[in-house]
Amino acid sequence: MVEEIIPEITIKDLGHDGRGVGKLNGYTVFIAGTLPGERVRARFTKRKKKFGEAILEEVLDASPQRRIPPCPVYPACGGCQIQHMKYPFQVEFKRDRLVQAIYRIGEAEDFPPPGVYAAKKELNYRNKATYHLQGNNAGFFSRQSRRIVPHKKCELLTPQANLIKEGVEELFKGRKLRDGKKFTVRTSFSHNQSLLILDAAVKTQGGWEQIITHLNQENPELVGIFLQGKGKKPGRLIWGKSKVEEKMGRYSFQLGPETFFQVNPEQREVLLNKTREIVQGMGLKKIADLYAGAGVFGINLAEYAEEVMAVEISREAVNEGKRVVKENGMDNIQFYQGEVERVFAKLPRDIDCVLLDPPREGCHPHVWQIIEEKNVDNIIYISCNPATLARDIAELQPRGFRVERMDLVDMFPQTYHVETVVLMSRVQK
Repeated sequence: MVEEIIPEITIKDLGHDGRGVGKLNGYTVFIAGTLPGERVRARFTKRKKKFGEAILEEVLDASPQRRIPPCPVYPACGGCQIQHMKYPFQVEFKRDRLVQAIYRIGEAEDFPPPGVYAAKKELNYRNKATYHLQGNNAGFFSRQSRRIVPHKKCELLTPQANLIKEGVEELFKGRKLRDGKKFTVRTSFSHNQSLLILDAAVKTQGGWEQIITHLNQENPELVGIFLQGKGKKPGRLIWGKSKVEEKMGRYSFQLGPETFFQVNPEQREVLLNKTREIVQGMGLKKIADLYAGAGVFGINLAEYAEEVMAVEISREAVNEGKRVVKENGMDNIQFYQGEVERVFAKLPRDIDCVLLDPPREGCHPHVWQIIEEKNVDNIIYISCNPATLARDIAELQPRGFRVERMDLVDMFPQTYHVETVVLMSRVQK
């Protein structure tokens, strides 16, 4: 490893991941934990032909946007990247990152400025976290390695989740665990429930009775413990319930170990409201809700269309969506289980709006071809990655689409991740 000291360097900009960018005789250096305008002392950890990476040693001249991070293990822990920024500056950084991605990667020159919706809670907002077990500790990986950073509590999680994490650590006290084992805590904000999901590789001391008694006594909101399956082997419920109940909009969903759901319940409602604003008044007939998960958006938007067709690959999520639809007597929404690009191609041609909420890597390329073949006029794209959103916008512009509206909802305070909802409409056939 390179150990060369950089006595002084001025930070000129921020990279997409929140790291400061400086120049050393024309050579680009990325330094985490720094801010534009700061003079810092740093140490190289990596040098490549076109750029280098360094860690912060000392801030010589601090930015007015710098603050003392709320978490004592920041910046060693890799879970957060921008806690050293004051929160309003975090939001501004994300806005700039989004706009630059649309302009540079998306090659869009004419698009409206994004509406920006900061979080009311910048801490204790996450409803799900996966911990890695190493030695006697549970935690998240460091920035520099695959070793975990032990901590008392995570500032992004609820007190309940932190207590359950402590309880699991207590179970393995006195034992050294090999790497590769993990567990997940999923929490419902609306119903004050938590679910512990243990990795199949986790072996415990004593019987399950002892574990259940210990965790449940300390954490009365814990409603279930689920052991994940290994390979194709299905998981099994160890104790209690296999799901927690969470509300979105007017509907309640039961979330199992694998069901996808946005991690910030309060900002999720903001995102839903912005999506609802887009759909209201459009007079839509048929909406295709692709990468639908349990259909939380499609179900909540069904009142604004004659028909909603929700497509999702996860059978668990599809079954939950069907349950909600049946329970609420909805007759204008249908669920289809399978790969999005294959099922979408078989849906009717007279779809006037496609709602997209793909994973971080963005949409499958075949989706754009199908949209063109079906003459879809409107696309509502919910994205958690500005780079892949911009890439997909670049794919859609030559097909006659233009960005009509863009809203940034800060779903992930303290991290560089950005959630955006975009309306694109066809302006030429």
